[in-house]
Amino acid sequence: MKLYRVSFCLLFLFLSCNKDVNETIYVSGKTITCTGVIQQQCLQIKYSLEEDYINFYDDIEGFQHDKRTDYIIKVKRTDVKNPPADASNYKYSLVEILEKKPTPIALEDGSWLVAGIVDFKGDFKRDPLLSLSSELNQVSGSTGCNRFFGKVITDKNKLSFQNIGLTKMACDDNGLEVQMLAVLNKTASYKIAENVLLLEDADGNVILKASNIERKE
Repeated sequence: MKLYRVSFCLLFLFLSCNKDVNETIYVSGKTITCTGVIQQQCLQIKYSLEEDYINFYDDIEGFQHDKRTDYIIKVKRTDVKNPPADASNYKYSLVEILEKKPTPIALEDGSWLVAGIVDFKGDFKRDPLLSLSSELNQVSGSTGCNRFFGKVITDKNKLSFQNIGLTKMACDDNGLEVQMLAVLNKTASYKIAENVLLLEDADGNVILKASNIERKE
C-alpha cells in the first residue's frame, strides 16, 4: 500500500511538473530588427486575428519561416528548467502548420513602377517610380524626368507627401513630370489591391496606379 502511494505521488509530481502547452499562433511573413540579448531579426506573432503583432524573440524548433508567407501554426511550449540568465524560460517546437498564405504586400515593400496617371494621356518616355518608407517617413523616386525626394505621412490608409525636392535635369517628357508632381500634391489616401498601389485624392478618386517591382506575382 505504501509503495502504491509513493508511486502515485511520484506520478502526480511528474505530471504537475510536466507543463507542456500547445498554443496556436499567427506568424507574419514580415520580420523586424529587434534587440534581445543581441540585435536580431524577430518574428512577428499574435495569438488571435484581432490582436496586433508583437516581437517573438525565441526560435521555433522545426519551423522554417518564409518572409513572403503568413502562417497559422500550432506549437508546443515547454518549460525550461534553470535557464541561463539571458535565455528564455520556454522552448518552442512546431507541432503543425495549420494554414499558410502569401503575406499582403505593404506600402514600403520594394518600389512601385507607375503604370498610369489619370490626367496624363501621353506615353511614358521614362518610367516614373515611387519608393516609400513609412517607418522613416521618406519618399523618393523619379518623375519620369528628374529624381525626387521628400517626406511621406501615413496614418492607416491616409497618405500625403510633403517637402518634395527635385533634381534639375531638363528633358522632353510631354508634361509627365508636371502631372506626376500634381499627383503627389493631391494624394490624400491609398489602397493596395492585387499588388497594385492606387493613390487617391481627397474625394477618393484614383489618380495614379503603380505595380510593385519586388512582388510581381
